[in-house]
Amino acid sequence: MPPAQPGYPQQGSQGYPPPAGGPPPGYGVPPQPKKKRTGLIIGLAVGIPLALIAVVVVIVILFVNSVSGPADATNEFLAALKSGDTAAIKSVSCNELITSGELDSLDSQLEALEPTRGTIESYNISSSSIENSTGKASGTLTFTKGVTKTVDAQLVQEDGKWKVCSIQER
Repeated sequence: MPPAQPGYPQQGSQGYPPPAGGPPPGYGVPPQPKKKRTGLIIGLAVGIPLALIAVVVVIVILFVNSVSGPADATNEFLAALKSGDTAAIKSVSCNELITSGELDSLDSQLEALEPTRGTIESYNISSSSIENSTGKASGTLTFTKGVTKTVDAQLVQEDGKWKVCSIQER
């Protein structure tokens, strides 16, 4: 501190109060009041749960889409079977089924069933599952003569697409 002027005491010396309205000497500017963090807390309280919900929704959508692959391919196969569209049947059949020659006798197999069951009237694939690159789809086939059969389809993934390898009655 600089020395006091003659006749005037040194500022902040004993016995004299600090100047009115200002901080005591040597302390500078008074401390700022603490900022409230209410907005931050509310933002985090709302934002974190919303982010978690968004992640869960994305995971569920991806899972449902991946599991529906075998069911979708089986539905395509059965639609083609019902309409008699051989090219469409082959497009959703696995290579093993195509090369086995079983598709060549499919028409005669269906014709042999017609007297007792009729033709395919409707189908409903009610469940599907995936394990590694193989899938399974199950459901029912209803024929025009009122016969309903439960069926299981075995599928494989070929070139990223689900292909039917067999459909068997239970």
